[in-house]
Amino acid sequence: MKIESRFIGKGRHLVTLRRDDGTPALVDEVAVTTVAGREKFVAVVQERFPAYDCAPLEQHLITLADRKLDDDAEKDDDEEEPLDAPEDVAAAIEALTDPDLMDTIGADLQARGLATDLGIGLLVYVAFTSRLLEEPLSVFAQGPSSSGKTFIGKVVSGLVPPECVFDVQGITPQALFYMDDRLKHAVILMGEWARDEDQTDDGVRTAALRQLISDGRLSKLVTNTESGRPTTEQATTEGPVAVYATSTLPMDRIFEEDENRFQFAHTDETSRATREVMKRKARDAAGEGDDPEVIERIGRRQHAMQRDIAKHAASVVVPFATHFATLFPDDQPRRRRDITKVMGFVKACALLHHRQRRRDAAGRIVATVDDYRIIHGLLGKFMRKNSELTPTLIRKHTQLMVAGIDPGRTFKRTDAEAAWELKKTAASVTLKSLRNVGLIDWDESAHSYLMKDQHAEEVTFLPDPEAVARTPARTPALVSEAAKLFNAKIVSEVSR
Repeated sequence: MKIESRFIGKGRHLVTLRRDDGTPALVDEVAVTTVAGREKFVAVVQERFPAYDCAPLEQHLITLADRKLDDDAEKDDDEEEPLDAPEDVAAAIEALTDPDLMDTIGADLQARGLATDLGIGLLVYVAFTSRLLEEPLSVFAQGPSSSGKTFIGKVVSGLVPPECVFDVQGITPQALFYMDDRLKHAVILMGEWARDEDQTDDGVRTAALRQLISDGRLSKLVTNTESGRPTTEQATTEGPVAVYATSTLPMDRIFEEDENRFQFAHTDETSRATREVMKRKARDAAGEGDDPEVIERIGRRQHAMQRDIAKHAASVVVPFATHFATLFPDDQPRRRRDITKVMGFVKACALLHHRQRRRDAAGRIVATVDDYRIIHGLLGKFMRKNSELTPTLIRKHTQLMVAGIDPGRTFKRTDAEAAWELKKTAASVTLKSLRNVGLIDWDESAHSYLMKDQHAEEVTFLPDPEAVARTPARTPALVSEAAKLFNAKIVSEVSR
């Protein structure tokens, strides 16, 4: 693994261990000027990565501690050390001002290894950008094992500055309560989500993360006995955070409280997607992959882009929100949270395009219908009228019809096993899911399944962008001179 470090003041450095693919394996603040601080960090690394040779890391930390004061540690605390090279900043501004910004991000994701599920990758990227808003978004990737769920998070998080990314797959549940403000506006890679909600370690950890997502902070009363006399103190962790989690569980087994807090996305498990992944792996094995220097340059530019967004981050307003709400369905209570998620993604998209959006009199970024068009394209396939009708079930239903099981016809489980090339247990689970979404039924008299006259269409309930664009005319709000100057400043920076 590659070792990176950055001085952050008062004898402390932010040390990052980065995997060969560029994703951060571990990020932590280290007091390099003390033996205890160095040994503590090395011990954590040895525990997390037993096979890793810590000798180079120990030497790196000693070198940092031995640097001359006038080289590093004597810098004024108020003096900001540039995190990005001038050429990376210039490339970042060029990308952020390009009307094809989303295409650039998509190309970067593909260059760094994302062979399929590009839509989910872009959705997660927008969610990770939302970490800078007051109410960030969280994404839950659902799909079978080996469908690339974890890899999506690794690739996208590699485009976020390492100091903002925390991989908590190996963290103890109580540790989340003692992070102070280190998780504020951070990205958390959770990995496989807990399969139960009992008071197990996994259950406690997921409950804590749910609270952090909802409330933007964690708080807990703890007992301190250091003085010899027990005293009660409050341990607090400040958010907000954007979380990425994964699960192999089908949607009907996802805990309802988790569903409330995440936007769910289903990975592509089709043979076409598998073929693309295999082609990508074959290219890499043959030495025909992208140039490592190009990959590293993409990472530096993306980090500079995200730092620029953080520098100019502000609240976002959606002028067409009232009209949008009149077009949004009200067929079930869950739409209340659905519209909140959609508006959140629109705001995050506007923040991502902050150098292409105007500011209002209060300095807030003003979202446009173009932001909704982008989000409609990313969210549409995951926000259907029947939320349990996943891409997997749609494909399974189609395979039954291709096998000649037409509407009104009965069939046995063995027929489904043959059509899907699945074993008994897996086929039974899928048949149950198809029954739950109303595509098949059980014929008690014939002890068989019945294909119903329903179509597994991918129909979204999201309003059409063109209908949203037809917002009723309103008297334009007056823009203050301060807002005009603010926008002029942004334009000036762009021109440079």
